[in-house]
Amino acid sequence: MKVSEGDVISTVFLIGDLGRPSAPLENLIDAISHDVSEATAQTPRSAPMILGLGDNLYEKGLPHDLEVPGAEAEVATLRAIGTQFARIQNKGHQVPLMLIPGNHDYNDDALAIRNNLGDISRWYFLEELAIDGADAWTHLPGDASRFGSAAELFDHLEGDPAARVEFMAPMPIPGFDPGLFVIAVDSELILDLYAQGYKDLAASYWQRLERVLLKAPDDAWLMIAAHHPPVTYGKHGKMSFGNWMFGQGWPQFPQVWQKALVATLPLGILLGVVVYPAALAIAAAPPLANSIVSGRKQDVGSDPYDQYAAEFLKLTAEYEVDAVVAGHDHSTQIIELSAIEGFSGDSLLVITGAGSDVGPVRRGPGTVAYLSNHSYVRVTQRTGGLIFEIIDQ
Repeated sequence: MKVSEGDVISTVFLIGDLGRPSAPLENLIDAISHDVSEATAQTPRSAPMILGLGDNLYEKGLPHDLEVPGAEAEVATLRAIGTQFARIQNKGHQVPLMLIPGNHDYNDDALAIRNNLGDISRWYFLEELAIDGADAWTHLPGDASRFGSAAELFDHLEGDPAARVEFMAPMPIPGFDPGLFVIAVDSELILDLYAQGYKDLAASYWQRLERVLLKAPDDAWLMIAAHHPPVTYGKHGKMSFGNWMFGQGWPQFPQVWQKALVATLPLGILLGVVVYPAALAIAAAPPLANSIVSGRKQDVGSDPYDQYAAEFLKLTAEYEVDAVVAGHDHSTQIIELSAIEGFSGDSLLVITGAGSDVGPVRRGPGTVAYLSNHSYVRVTQRTGGLIFEIIDQ
């Protein structure tokens, strides 16, 4: 098919943290369904696709043993999500849904099953769970075609971090228009490798990503999809007070008068010590502890996350990645990474993790747009470039 300047070539819908069936998620699915109809009416070269950016099932992923009490509830939740997405049709067929894993899909541990939940093997054999429309779903990275069942894949992965690195190695996501080269990365696995002392395996994972980056066609837009964003101005989990104030959070005060106001904080503390010492001690204990102790593995400011982010940004700049797409933070943000200190390049970071949950977000260096509401991002590929649009419910 020949395309003219400005013609729509393809449309991709980015939605992160979709793992809880709800009215807001249903509204987003209705909006995507409408967008699909409009996109196909423009006779694009390639069919529309949906890319789920992790945390595809709250709270703790799929069960390993289906006979354990409570296991069926997790499967029922995924069935409800499947029923919702099955409504998104293109010419009588369900629109393909490509999924990458998030921390909730692993029950916060990519290296071991905890309390029977977080079995990532299940996602490659959803037909075993009778999920509506699962034949249109693809879980990435990882090619499970050489395994006969989820149980067989589980036996291969469990207790062997090296096997997980090999199986979950970064890979191009199939099905996109030839003008889009999108690489799927398992960011939760990298975080757990750092957190549990497997730095050599983490280095091996990054090397595998480099090998895929080298294969990117020169005439295609190059993107990396990962659940955890390397930079964010959203507040996720129990982010430490110190990081919020003086790390990436400091740019929340863009005006001079705001910075001056914050600078008076020590004076307020001094007065509090003199006037209300007991009250101050009680109020200051939690944030003070958080400012000294790094946050959880899942939060910016923790050692594993900072190691992950630093290496991610280094490779993004080195290989001139056009866009990084991520979820995790329950907001939608579009950030120009060229504004990040130490980053050399003009890559775009798109965060959209507000499929099922919403959290606070603020402006920071490089912020182009941000939204704290249930939303997704529509990526329109045209002959003249890519257009990223935030669509809310």
